[in-house]
Amino acid sequence: MVTDEQGLARYRFTPNLDLPETFTALGIEYLDVSPTRVIVIYTRAIINIEIADGRLDNARALDIEVLDHPPKAGGDNPTELITMVAKRMSTTADSDYQQIS
Repeated sequence: MVTDEQGLARYRFTPNLDLPETFTALGIEYLDVSPTRVIVIYTRAIINIEIADGRLDNARALDIEVLDHPPKAGGDNPTELITMVAKRMSTTADSDYQQIS
């Protein structure tokens, strides 16, 4: 597993996302840690998602961070993996997204 280059990005979604519903639709495994945090397993990568604005069922702004990933999960670049996750969530939930940091 690759852990030396971790990625982190904040995205805003409009309209807000229902994360459990979105993950279920995508067939993504997740563990809700708190009302504002989930750990996601996506293409063998471990991703931390913290809600900066909202809650799990009504998330507007998300901090998405790759905690660990194998070299082939979305390429070798954690930033590409984060972008892929944000895009898939947006498409599935029919929501627009914008990276804000």
